[in-house]
Amino acid sequence: DLIRQATRSSLKAADENDIRSIAFPSLGTGVGGFPLAECAEIMIGEAIDHVGGATGKGQSSRIELVRFVLWSEDALCAFAMELERRRGRR
Repeated sequence: DLIRQATRSSLKAADENDIRSIAFPSLGTGVGGFPLAECAEIMIGEAIDHVGGATGKGQSSRIELVRFVLWSEDALCAFAMELERRRGRR
């Protein structure tokens, strides 16, 4: 839940400050030991929901780019697999 809340509040703060792009690490997956696949599912889901939906004030998000800055091949694979899974749902 902390990863979800941190992602959501960061996206909200970016919109409130008219920031058009934001970058995230894979939160909690290093020393915290949170599973990469779950992190990817949560963070990508929050980004899609926020950018594709309303900001809570009846306005669309102004964020144009959400970037995930990943430090390992395993993290890259987890986030890429989650993106592909979501593309298959359309």
